[in-house]
Amino acid sequence: AGAHATAARAAAPAMAPADAPAQAPAPAPALLVVVDDNMHYRSMRKQTALLARRHAAAFVHVEVRTPLETAVKRNAARPPAARVPEASLRGLAAAYEEADPARHPWEASFLVVDAGDDLCEAPGWTGLLAPETMARLWQAFSWPAEDPARAPREAAEAARSREQTLRSAAHQLDLSCRRAVARSMAHAQDWPPRAKRALAARLNVARKGTLAEVR
Repeated sequence: AGAHATAARAAAPAMAPADAPAQAPAPAPALLVVVDDNMHYRSMRKQTALLARRHAAAFVHVEVRTPLETAVKRNAARPPAARVPEASLRGLAAAYEEADPARHPWEASFLVVDAGDDLCEAPGWTGLLAPETMARLWQAFSWPAEDPARAPREAAEAARSREQTLRSAAHQLDLSCRRAVARSMAHAQDWPPRAKRALAARLNVARKGTLAEVR
């Protein structure tokens, strides 16, 4: 059985009084976010990894690993109102999906901390905060890899923007062409009807050809 804590760190904006004298901005303090949950399914852990990636934050998954029978014993020692049904506890352990960085690269930032019987003897589980454990934790932090969906998404957005721009330019050109046709027809208002129809036909063909070249 194991519990997971996902930690993410990002830069927080530095604030200064409005009347403070101009000076070089101070380094932004680090912000640490801890998400504590069972996260026995890989899909659960991936949601936190994607959230960190979306906000360009470093992240690490920490598995506090405990033997199942030890977890059952600790659970039984809890006050009745705080106990988890033993069947649920064993079901979580059976359903647990271990990290597999070879198949899922986003799981590379994964740290396992042993939480055996001896660890629980320390008040507040201070053994988890031992210097060597904290050093391993900070070493496990890594900046998220580039979002694989980002490039296709940005390409699609750029294509849509170009299409909108083109449509707008083509529309403006069409309006200009129609005004030019109208002016030409106004100059030919005294022409014979057949000549005016022929002129209108030629001008419309030219207008459509111009628009087709732009599109």
